Amino acid sequence: NDIASKIPAKWRSVGIQLELSSDTLDGIQSENAGKPQACLDSFEQVLSTWKRKGPKPYTWNTIIDVLRTHAVGELALANELEATYLRSTQ
Repeated sequence: NDIASKIPAKWRSVGIQLELSSDTLDGIQSENAGKPQACLDSFEQVLSTWKRKGPKPYTWNTIIDVLRTHAVGELALANELEATYLRSTQ
């Protein structure tokens, strides 16, 4: 929720960077098309799918790295999550 609610429209870019297949992302898009909160629902589904069967490790480090990619470009959010979830455990 810390991610999806802040950048819901970037769900597909995040899914691509998490290496979810195009078929998976197309299915998520089809399933949520026309819903009032389609982007938010799609983003939450991307994260859920990644947790269950994503090729990249399900860690805060992974999501922070994805947010910092050029394709997603959410440096401020990545820094915020890093400060909240990684630095507090060191």
